[in-house]
Amino acid sequence: MFLKLWFLIPLLSACVASKTPDMTPPDYDKLWKEVLTLTQKGLVRSALDKVDLIYQTASKEQNQPQWIKAYIYKNNLTAQIEEEGEAKKILRFESGIDKFPQPMKSILHYFAGHSYIQYYQRNRWKLQDRTELLQVQEDDIRTWSISKLEQRGRFHLLQAVQDPQLKKIQAESYELLFEGKIKTKWSYSLYDAIMSKVIELFKQNPFQHKPTGVFDPILDQLYKPATAFAKQKISSEDPSDYNYINTTLYQQWLSAQLHNNPKAFTLIDAERLAFIYSFAPDDAAYLNALRKARTGKQDLDCVYIYYEAKYFAQLGQGYPYDKKEEFRLAFAKAVELAEQAVDCPLIDGAAKNLIASIMKESLALSIDLIQPIEQSIPILINYRNQHSVVVEVYQISTEDWFDPYHDNRGYFKLPPSAKIINNYKIKMPDQKDYQNHSLALNLKGLPAGPYLILLHDGNKSRRRRNQGMDWTKFQVSDMAIIHRKMDQSKQIAVIHRLTGKPIVGAEVDFYTRSQSNLTTIAQKISSQSTDNLGLVHWSLEDEMRLAQNRRLQVMEIIRYNKDQLIVEDYTYF
Repeated sequence: MFLKLWFLIPLLSACVASKTPDMTPPDYDKLWKEVLTLTQKGLVRSALDKVDLIYQTASKEQNQPQWIKAYIYKNNLTAQIEEEGEAKKILRFESGIDKFPQPMKSILHYFAGHSYIQYYQRNRWKLQDRTELLQVQEDDIRTWSISKLEQRGRFHLLQAVQDPQLKKIQAESYELLFEGKIKTKWSYSLYDAIMSKVIELFKQNPFQHKPTGVFDPILDQLYKPATAFAKQKISSEDPSDYNYINTTLYQQWLSAQLHNNPKAFTLIDAERLAFIYSFAPDDAAYLNALRKARTGKQDLDCVYIYYEAKYFAQLGQGYPYDKKEEFRLAFAKAVELAEQAVDCPLIDGAAKNLIASIMKESLALSIDLIQPIEQSIPILINYRNQHSVVVEVYQISTEDWFDPYHDNRGYFKLPPSAKIINNYKIKMPDQKDYQNHSLALNLKGLPAGPYLILLHDGNKSRRRRNQGMDWTKFQVSDMAIIHRKMDQSKQIAVIHRLTGKPIVGAEVDFYTRSQSNLTTIAQKISSQSTDNLGLVHWSLEDEMRLAQNRRLQVMEIIRYNKDQLIVEDYTYF
């Protein structure tokens, strides 16, 4: 996963002119494209030769962004062609730390720490039951325990953010670290970039660390204004607890930006408060901290407003499980706040996306698949952000019953025999809360036969489920069947759905069914009439014969007077 990730990310480093004026500057973009082409073709050794050329060239030029990129690629590619390459790769990252100047040293600390995490995650099944070995080989991490792997990985990640000089280096020169997601709305240093990635790794509790002590700080300490939070002393019984580590890292990060970059400081502080809330939730303290952090500068305050909107959006998701009024109205509050942050330059359209997710429309239909003849038909419409819906009921032929009613892209299509029977336009109650709601309706009863019911918002051009449309097929019949397996046969009883009485003289036709390119092919194989007990029998000999055809489906069509019932419930292997 690690190798794949870094080879697929955009690698767009600027070309740096050679120190020797009479030489043509190397075209790094072209060279890296050649490397990518070779790796995609599986030509690892050829790619390694090309990377080594880049490494040597960048080393002579002291072009650090290209130099460190080439070193990382060289290490990854080498690991692919050697035995136990994953373990050796990590040790090479560690040995390289002392060979390079800053900021390359800090970058390699990060990669070494990240590699330890990936090694553990790939080999967790082997490591979980391992006890401490008496003879641990320092140069062979395969002999290490989880605690030793975690200790070394954590050490490198923390070392990666210790050099204050990283704050003076712009991150854009080292795009390799960012998976194509460079922050451009504010001055983003290499220190910020590495710190952000280290914190995100620790948030995932990468080694499934079980704290040996309690990190239970006073809530007032955690939710203090950023300046006061950064200066206070926070302790833990277990200094390796990742919530504690990240809390101290946020202190370090805020201190680094306190008088340096107000935009960065604001974003870091809002992220810090959200992190604190994730492991020490206190609704009142969190909202109070977000509101107190506002300074009256709209271009900064909009960040805190957005995070408050996210809080209410998350609160609104609890409404289906807890019908509290505050949960029901939380989405509306989130939209109100997010609209104030739509033009916020620091969050890259996140407020707009939040509003769109809350206002997303949905429609779904629930109906019992068999309804009694000429009796009202209950349906349940589940909807969100819909003002009106249209319900259309179509009668369809037996042949079209088996069609999927959509093409290979999932777009709805009416079967050829569809004939509209009823049409209802329904105004939906508007609760003004953007929540999911349900509406129960009774439709007019229908004669026996197969039907299709279509639910849409009036715009049939959408034509896909979960895009303002839903559909299902159902049958109207007073018949029901009961299957019972006997010693030498299967017994099928045809009864009246409402009274339970046996139906005598019903025709039961057996069909095999297969499907090809969304088209159903049915072939009649047998026909019987129910006896005076409403029974027919399906022999085991027939069953064995059908079993020879893998995954051949069997269905029944039962007819009695004007009534009909389609049964599709057998699959033979």
